[in-house]
Amino acid sequence: MPDVQLWIALGLACGAMLAWALLQTVWLRIARTVQKRRPGQLLPEILADTAPTIAFVVLLGGFKWALWSLEQIEAYKLSGWLKMANNVLFVALVVGFCLLAGKFLGSLLEWYRLNIAQRTKTTLDDQFIPLFNKLSKIAIFFVGAMIILKKFDVSITGFVATAGIASIAVALAAKETVANMISGFLILIDRPFRVNDRIELPDGKIGDVQEIGLRCTKILTFDNTILVVPNSDISAARVINHGYPSAKVKLRLRMGVAYGSDMAKVKQILVDIASKNQRVMDEPAPAAYFMSFGDSALEVMLIAWVSDYREKFSITDEINLAIQKRFAQEGIQIPFPQRDVHLYQKT
Repeated sequence: MPDVQLWIALGLACGAMLAWALLQTVWLRIARTVQKRRPGQLLPEILADTAPTIAFVVLLGGFKWALWSLEQIEAYKLSGWLKMANNVLFVALVVGFCLLAGKFLGSLLEWYRLNIAQRTKTTLDDQFIPLFNKLSKIAIFFVGAMIILKKFDVSITGFVATAGIASIAVALAAKETVANMISGFLILIDRPFRVNDRIELPDGKIGDVQEIGLRCTKILTFDNTILVVPNSDISAARVINHGYPSAKVKLRLRMGVAYGSDMAKVKQILVDIASKNQRVMDEPAPAAYFMSFGDSALEVMLIAWVSDYREKFSITDEINLAIQKRFAQEGIQIPFPQRDVHLYQKT
């Protein structure tokens, strides 16, 4: 009988390794083939993402079953190494199931983000999914840790109480981090800006929002560098959002022309140039205004609307070049600052 149990244990271990190999190759290959043929389907996506972790759990489960078979043999029942191996496999199985649950939930949330969230009118779910994914994985592993502690007769009540006191101490020591996390939640809920919006900070820096995280907001500047701003700072600042409520933006181009210029003609030229630009909106229509009598020039401002703030600088460049060329053709001068100096000689 002991020999039979030993052979059963060996067979179970070999079967676990064979199942692991099959799951790692055949099942994973089939799942990825179905995933390519039916993109966007939930089940193939989950199977392809979780196959390696399932194979790992099956391998550990087979080894655990083999050890249970060895425990039926009287000679091994009280073996110290068998008990140690059982404990190690128990911990490994709990970790494996936690990984599997995290993979499953991550695949489900990613499928939702790519196939459902993008179709909704609101972007709130797109921003909450990464945050919820991180928090849920922390919760899964916390439950796993509780199960392991319970297995080894460690008092969970004392641990939870200690964790509560420790969390208060950590919160007091890391109040800035907690403030940033709370501010991050408020930004996601209130949405003063969203991912891909172009915002302007109080110090004049401008960039596109790349990510709203737990601790900070990442902004891609025009220099192609990432500006990292703590959430507590950006939530308390007066931020200009160029992308909300729409991408439409107004261009204000100020310039001066020489005294003696025909201002009605100057205004008409500016309006004509803006109207002929295909990227300038017809409604509201471009307009020019005689603003003031400057020290060295008559100051005029051209107002034009463009449909996308991302095109603001390139359209400004096109209009300025056209104005310079047209003014030169019409003989309209753009003066530089000048002063008249009068010298008096005492007699």
